[in-house]
Amino acid sequence: MAGVRYYRRMTELRAGELSAAYANPAGFNPENGYPPGHPEFARLVGHLATFPDGATHALSSFGGAGKSTIAASLARHGYQIVSYDAFYTGQQDVVAPDWETYDAAALIAGVLEPLAAGQPGEYTPRDWITGEKGEPVVLDPSRPTVVEGVGLLRPDVRGRFTGALVWVDRPLDLAMRDGIARGGDPGLEKLWRKYWGPSDEAFFHRHDPRAQATFLFDRRGDGDGPHSAT
Repeated sequence: MAGVRYYRRMTELRAGELSAAYANPAGFNPENGYPPGHPEFARLVGHLATFPDGATHALSSFGGAGKSTIAASLARHGYQIVSYDAFYTGQQDVVAPDWETYDAAALIAGVLEPLAAGQPGEYTPRDWITGEKGEPVVLDPSRPTVVEGVGLLRPDVRGRFTGALVWVDRPLDLAMRDGIARGGDPGLEKLWRKYWGPSDEAFFHRHDPRAQATFLFDRRGDGDGPHSAT
C-alpha cells in the first residue's frame, strides 16, 4: 500500500504543480524551486544558456536528489520540462539496474529524435496507478527542453541529447533520506531500501553517470548551498 500511496502522490504532483509550472512558468509557486540568486542554480542557468535555444538537456541523478526542484525552477526560466516519470511502464517493486521500469525507446522516438531534427516532439503521459494515458503533450523545437529523471545517462539515451548532461551531485544515502522524507509515509522506507535505492546503486556502478555528465549541480553537502564541483 505504501507504494500505491507514493505513486498516487507523485502522479498528483506531476499532473498538478509541475504541469502548471511547465504550462505557465511565471505562475509557478517559487517555494517549490530555487530563488533566482541561488549561486549553484545561477551557474546552471548560465551553462545552459551557452547552447542553442532548441537544445535538449538531460537532468538526472538518484531518486530524491532534487531533480524535480531544479526542473521546476528552470520552467520559470522558459524551459520546456519533460518528466521521465511520464514514461513509467507500470512495473513496481523490482530492482532495475538500467531503470528499465521507464520506456526509454518511447522517450527517444517521441521526444529526443524529433527535437534533434528540429521537429515538434510529442508524448502522452501515463498515470502511474491506473495506467491510463493523459492528454498528448507537444514540444516546441525552437525552445530549450530539459528532460528530468533517473536513468537518463545510460549509453543508448545520453547520446540523443543535443545539450548538457546534468548530474545532480548528491550522495545516494542523502538522496534516499530526502526521498523517504518527501514521501511522508514510513512504509516508503522499505521500498526505497529494497528496490529504488538498489536500482540507483546498480545503475551508478554499471554506467558511471557522474563521469558521463558534462555539468555537475553540486548538492554534496547536507543543505542546498553551493560547493566546488569538479
